[in-house]
This record gives sequence, structure tokens and C-alpha cells, in this order.
Amino acid sequence: MSVCCGGGCGQLALMSFDPSLPAPPDALVSERAAHVLDAADTTGGVTRVSVVVRPGRVLGLILLCWLPLLALSVGGQLYLYVFGGTHTRVPKRLNVDSELTPASWFQSSLLLSCAFLLALAALAAYRSRARFAGHWAFLAFVFVYLSIDEAAAIHELSISYLHDWLDTSGIFFFAWVIPAMMLVAVMAIFYARFFVYLPRHVRTLFFCAAAAYLGGAIGGDLVGGYWFDKHGGDNLTYALMTQVEETLETTGAALLVYTVLTHLRLGVSEWTFRLRD
Repeated sequence: MSVCCGGGCGQLALMSFDPSLPAPPDALVSERAAHVLDAADTTGGVTRVSVVVRPGRVLGLILLCWLPLLALSVGGQLYLYVFGGTHTRVPKRLNVDSELTPASWFQSSLLLSCAFLLALAALAAYRSRARFAGHWAFLAFVFVYLSIDEAAAIHELSISYLHDWLDTSGIFFFAWVIPAMMLVAVMAIFYARFFVYLPRHVRTLFFCAAAAYLGGAIGGDLVGGYWFDKHGGDNLTYALMTQVEETLETTGAALLVYTVLTHLRLGVSEWTFRLRD
């Protein structure tokens, strides 16, 4: 997928590319652009910049940013529970399971990036009169909410209320997972035809992303809730469970970024953004 910026009208154009046809004289991206990350060209006083986005490299960059955050978090938990550390402020701020931390900002930003790419997919489907533009758009809104929830810890506010109201224990100790699983089941039914419509490769990537994210968000709290109910949360085992949970969520969101970029690359060969004063 390439993005081209230059002088012209203030609009977004979606362009397809047919390699069997000769390139127009003012082509913004040449065939060799696939091998260039950044290129600048000045023609007739107008500067055109071409940026090629490679889904695999984007995925690798996301995971590369996450690994140091995870390493610091695990190190902080080992300091507390293995080496008997008494200063809890720094380990808490480094913990990927804590709120209002660099890790939670990173995860919130990643989810917002998912929402942005899903919105682009909705726009591409709408402009090309393809099916399921509304499904893409609704997923974008879902991930906007998830990004806000990650930053503001909204669902955590319901845990104690639902736990007391439903009197849950064991795997349902964190009672928010009950309505969450119901919502996931409803969305799975609603999106069944959408997933069938996707190309097999993209569909497989979607399922992997969903399995990783939901496995961390819901599955992690099912397993972690059982342990918390039996042994409490102030121990190394529970701390490491939360590290796995957050890593699965981040991996799922990163895979979704890769999936949607792959879908956009297959469906729209070129995106053109034109700006004018």
C-alpha cells in the first residue's frame, strides 16, 4: 500500500493499478516504489512524496516496541516477588497490567491505530461499492471504545459491582467476562457472513488476531480470576499471569494491524492524499 502526498485538490482518491496498462506520465508511484521506503520527486514545481507501507515491517516494529516494556515489567515483578523488593512505586509504574503507565498508553495507541485502519477499510469498501462497509465501520467504532477503555480503565470500574451483584467466584470472579462473552458471541453471529466473504488468507489472519486478543482479554481474566479467587493477587504466579494476558492482547492488536494492512494492500493498490491551501 502506498500513500502519496502532493499539491492538488483537498480530497482522497482511491486508485487501482493494472500492470498490463502503460503507466501515465504523471504516475506518483513507479514499479520500483515497492522497494523504497521513502522517495521524493520534484516535477514542475510540485513535490510528490511516496511512502510504501509494508505490513510485515509494521508488525515487527510494534512487537519490537512492546518487548522492552514487557522486559521492564517482568523485571519489576521479579524484583518484588523473588528478590523481596520493598519499593513498589517504580515496579507498579513499569507493570504492563497497571493503568496510566507507558505500557497502557502504548496499548491504547495501538488500539486506536487499529480503529484508524479499520476506518480506512470501511472507506475503501464504501468508495468502491464493495460489501460490508458498515461492518468495517462498526469494528472501527468498537476499537475506538477499546482504546478509550484501555486508557481510562472503564471496564475495571464494573468488576467489583458485577462481582457483588452476581456473587461470582472461580473463573467468573472477574464478573465482567460474563457480559463480555455474550457480546462476543453476538458479534460472532453478526459477522459470520463478513468473515466468509473475506479472502482465505485475510480470514485466517483475522481469526488469529481475534484468538490472541480475546484469549488475553477474556481468557486471561477467566484463568486469572480463578487463581485470584483461590490465592489472591499478591504473588508471583498471578503477576506472571497478567504479563501473559497483556502480551496476548498486544499481540492480537498487532496482528490486527497487520491483517487490515494486508487487506488494504490486496484491495487498494494505491492511496492518494492531496492537500491544498
